[in-house]
Amino acid sequence: MKLTEIAEQFQLEYHGDADLEIRGIAGLRDAEADQLTFLFDNRYRALLSESQAGAVVVRAADATDGSRNYLIADNPRLAWARIATLFDTAPLVMPFIDETAWISDLAKVADGVAIGPGAVLRPGVEIAEGVQLGSGCYLGEGVCIGAGTRIMPNTVIYHDVSVGENCVIHANVVIGADGFGFEFDA
Repeated sequence: MKLTEIAEQFQLEYHGDADLEIRGIAGLRDAEADQLTFLFDNRYRALLSESQAGAVVVRAADATDGSRNYLIADNPRLAWARIATLFDTAPLVMPFIDETAWISDLAKVADGVAIGPGAVLRPGVEIAEGVQLGSGCYLGEGVCIGAGTRIMPNTVIYHDVSVGENCVIHANVVIGADGFGFEFDA
């Protein structure tokens, strides 16, 4: 993808070689000539001068080396997070519902979801389009999962929890469990 295409897609200004082909992303230390990196904290400025990155996402004030290619952002860290989605290497999962999943008749499941083996969806669960639930996931009563969210295997989400869109929840996470311990009365 060309540097200008990234700039246009994320409404960023660019400086440098408009035709530079960006094939991936990496940190300041590891980036190569066809990769994009970012500088969001001046503590890492010394690394920038040593970086082999093809282009760097920076604030306008940090675009000082005229020989570098830059994408200019008010918030380089946020811009980086958005750009990183272009290079997401997570495997694409085709929509399916495994026959061993238990889904309540009172759950609402949108089209285009993937629900793995042994998943449990209790009454009142709402799953938006493009959600991926790994095997063994448990969603309690009234749980709402936003579009595009990926929940890895064996995750438990207790009742009345809402998860936003395009979130990633890794394996074996428990959300909505009882508070911060117990207080005993003598």
